[in-house]
Amino acid sequence: MFAPIDRCVAYRCNIRLRKAFRYSSGASEKPVIQVIIVELASGDVSGFGEFYATSLNYPPGIPGTSSLAEWDEVLSTCGSLLGKDAAGLRTLIPEHYNGVADASGIVDCIDFALHDLVGKSKGLPVWALLGGRRARSMPVMPVIHTDDMEVMVQKALRWQAQWGLRLFKIKPHADYDKDVQMMKTFSQELKPGTRFLLDANYAYKSVDEAATTLSDVAQYGVFLAEDPIEKDYSVYQQKLKPQLNRAGVKLMLDQQARTMADVFEIGSCQAADVINFHANWHSGFSGALDRAHVAAASGMENFIGSAIYAGIADAANITLAAVCPALLVCEQVRGADFYLEGDSVVDEFYPLQNGAYQIPDRPGLGIEVNRDKLDKLTEERVEM
Repeated sequence: MFAPIDRCVAYRCNIRLRKAFRYSSGASEKPVIQVIIVELASGDVSGFGEFYATSLNYPPGIPGTSSLAEWDEVLSTCGSLLGKDAAGLRTLIPEHYNGVADASGIVDCIDFALHDLVGKSKGLPVWALLGGRRARSMPVMPVIHTDDMEVMVQKALRWQAQWGLRLFKIKPHADYDKDVQMMKTFSQELKPGTRFLLDANYAYKSVDEAATTLSDVAQYGVFLAEDPIEKDYSVYQQKLKPQLNRAGVKLMLDQQARTMADVFEIGSCQAADVINFHANWHSGFSGALDRAHVAAASGMENFIGSAIYAGIADAANITLAAVCPALLVCEQVRGADFYLEGDSVVDEFYPLQNGAYQIPDRPGLGIEVNRDKLDKLTEERVEM
């Protein structure tokens, strides 16, 4: 056997936010969120995976929330892996999760851990297991959540000075006058050439409002619009996308692009310019890459999204970006650097230089888990 799995440990962890994030729709995150971390071990080598368990953080019925009891599902899946050869990678994950959008986070977590374990066992980086990296450095784009305009601008200024960032994702106010003034201020205060993505999470009230606002802020560096309003693909293809493109803005879909069937349909009717592979919905490395290749073949670009993590899945998502075809940009930035009160289980992360992460040659995901920090964050631990 290559790397027989002889121990599985599942951790349910609490992560504290610096400030409850607010979105364009008015919704906000709780001050403490939960992530699930999985450790798969073969002898004295461990691989780790992680995911943001939506079923533990949101009430049922909210779009994007898994209907599965994700903690129970993880425990069951971990138990099924004992004694198996980790080199089987994705084939070890139960087939009943295939094509099930609500199981995407579970698949991510287990798949990340399997790749990390195999990579460390053989001294290979995960990007080598995925076919080789396309880029040695990855420009990144942190999120500026909806807040008072001055607070948002000052946050961007601080991050730009500290890390040399030139890309920012903005959660706008979904109000024409406020958003135009906000983006004008951003463009005046930040360094020339700084570019922006506006993600309204469907908060604009009409197609005309979305098209007018996003077209008018293009002059201030807005080059990408994500999920401005929820409509049928035909509305995107016939009305919204052409208006945005004429202003130099690309349309990106996220919530409506969770599955391979979604990507096929969006590509076939040319409803978007870019597909966002949201960090909670990859369905593992191979699932995301399969959809990314379909998007690229359909003439679209790819974007890797982010979520709130403790460092493990951040590394997995940046690694995914490094091997992704037709990549536009990687939103994923290490959560501990930007969002949290040091609630990370990873001490030494990828080097961040001139607004880009350097993709390491270290084995596995290229990170090591600080077990003392993991223990402090853990609310429940189950070992098999």
